[in-house]
Amino acid sequence: MAFTWDCNAALFLEPWLGFSTGTGKATTTPSSTQTGFTSSSSGTEAGVRLGAKAGWLWLAIDPNYFSGSTQINYSNSTSSQNLNTTQSSIYGLMGLDLPARLRVYAGGSLISELKTQNVSMQTYNLNGYKLGLGLRLTHHLSTLVEYRTEKVTKAEDSSTGSIDVAANYTVNERARGSLAFAYQF
Repeated sequence: MAFTWDCNAALFLEPWLGFSTGTGKATTTPSSTQTGFTSSSSGTEAGVRLGAKAGWLWLAIDPNYFSGSTQINYSNSTSSQNLNTTQSSIYGLMGLDLPARLRVYAGGSLISELKTQNVSMQTYNLNGYKLGLGLRLTHHLSTLVEYRTEKVTKAEDSSTGSIDVAANYTVNERARGSLAFAYQF
């Protein structure tokens, strides 16, 4: 008597390109010297997923880059700023390729850094997760819709130095949605 088990595993490479838009909010503590604000951002996003797939299940790393603009509206005045914004992130993902050409996935950030530039450069370290849903259009081409939420864990201004996020902000999060097209090799 013999038992056999068939395993169909493969590596995949999936470059993707998309449009991203989102909002953010920072609420200050009563003793803070910082200013609270709301923000909205939009721009293009590109990345490449490198992973392994076995059956329906897949695991991947997802380095990606966002470039766009962010509109900041300060809560203590009517003034606002328009900032050039870039973000570099690496996410770890786990997903399922389901029948009917559907794909669902979720992941957490391994590294994420956001930079804004106006008069000075601000750098923010972020921690978050993303959820995605995809539809395979052809054998190699998919469309993806993604939701990402992140919290600021560290902030620094090139002219004033480090900003204590925990002492100055009670809310410091961003949410962003993306529509992307992916090509799987």
